[in-house]
Amino acid sequence: HFFAWPRLPGFTTLLTCTLLEMSARPPPLLAEPLVQLSNQLLRCTHLHSVLVKIVFHRCSVHDVRAVSTTLNLMNSWMTALLHRLQEDRMRPADAAPLSQPLLRSTFDFAFFFRGMAVLFDSEHVQVLLKACEFLYRHFDLLPDHQADKMRTTMLRGCLTRLQLHWSAEVRSFFA
Repeated sequence: HFFAWPRLPGFTTLLTCTLLEMSARPPPLLAEPLVQLSNQLLRCTHLHSVLVKIVFHRCSVHDVRAVSTTLNLMNSWMTALLHRLQEDRMRPADAAPLSQPLLRSTFDFAFFFRGMAVLFDSEHVQVLLKACEFLYRHFDLLPDHQADKMRTTMLRGCLTRLQLHWSAEVRSFFA
């Protein structure tokens, strides 16, 4: 059910503390209740861009565990977004929640694409596989214009390198 978090007394304090706590720790060290709270906050607010920036800034491409945790966390946010989108499609128009579940135009796609490009520039097999899996899984959530930009970026910068990658797993996963 939709809950208007911003109308809750103390919401601003809760939000500030949540964002500060998330920005103070690397993604593998985030407590599970904090992750669950971030998912709940995204049900009615459009903090996707802020949260993605926080976890990307706290992640090192050389730390496979951090990359995996970061992409798993972003996966949980995007999966929840997709489920809300599907639920809203099944509801009558007058019963739909006030918030729109799609990634909005205010989402910082340029930052997100730069972050994904850093992951795709890695030579580490697990990093590349996790990044490919994440994009394949959530490509449908990107608006058409942004999806085209991502395709162009991938085709120009990474296609040949990933198709000729030394690891057969990467080659077959990317194909």
